[in-house]
Amino acid sequence: MMEMIQIFLIKVKERDHIRSLLNNEDGLMVRFICGHQNIDIFLKNGECTLLHDPSENFTECEIYGEIETVQQLLSGERKLRSLMQKGRLQVKASFRTLLLLEALFYLTKIDTKSYRII
Repeated sequence: MMEMIQIFLIKVKERDHIRSLLNNEDGLMVRFICGHQNIDIFLKNGECTLLHDPSENFTECEIYGEIETVQQLLSGERKLRSLMQKGRLQVKASFRTLLLLEALFYLTKIDTKSYRII
């Protein structure tokens, strides 16, 4: 799971047109919850970074699901709202945040054939 997140972060940094979506002053913390594993990323001022100690209070979004489902989301293979409608993901966020994340995940489509994901 962590490898997929790191690949996602690299793809966001490589694509300037995506970074413009992340120009927000307040920042947004997104927490992926897969079983007992929590991974936090932070989106602010055109950057997307991994948080190792999410002790600060930022606007939060939580995405709950199985590892395989979250990997499908991060790779752009499946869309966020589609996975939510099918009951494969649960998301705690405002509608505006959902739309931002939908665009971000879809536009960063990862070619999983060129990466080895365990």
